[in-house]
Amino acid sequence: MLEEILDKAKALTEAITWASNDDLWKTDLSDTVSGVKYDDIEDKLLALKQVIEDTEKYLYDQDANNHPVWRELGIDPYHNRGDSPFDHLDADYDPDAGREWWRVWWDKEEIFVYIQIDYTVDGGRDWGTVTVDNWKSEKDTVKWLRDRDVDVDNELSDDYIIDEAHGFQEIVPFQDGFLIKRELGEEQE
Repeated sequence: MLEEILDKAKALTEAITWASNDDLWKTDLSDTVSGVKYDDIEDKLLALKQVIEDTEKYLYDQDANNHPVWRELGIDPYHNRGDSPFDHLDADYDPDAGREWWRVWWDKEEIFVYIQIDYTVDGGRDWGTVTVDNWKSEKDTVKWLRDRDVDVDNELSDDYIIDEAHGFQEIVPFQDGFLIKRELGEEQE
């Protein structure tokens, strides 16, 4: 239930942010809404975003399986021993706090997902704080593909380039963006 509330609250904040970025507040109705101060709306929106972030962190701390990365991958982050899909790559070995790098095999899409998690000596590994290293937004994925000269003459649409890269299994759709497939031994970006 909390996840559904969070999803709806995030959709609302994104819609308000999108509308304000597109100057919805500066339409012909400006006389009608002149009594409304956008600053007040912005403050309330920022407060709502912070509450959403705090609630998400609470949910992830209760059980890391609630995190959208683990839910989409269908992988239990606590099962990282023996024959699990997890490979420990590296840690910065800071005695107080730091990050660990892991490689996780996503069987459904047949791709490695490179993640970072926080850890502390006192708290151990925080599987509820996950950063996916080989994830890019759609815009950044298009830029990455174009930087690799997949469209030398610049005549193909962004959608076509993405569809082709997905067809060649270079990218996989993941969380409103894409996972970039890396070969073994390829440097982290």
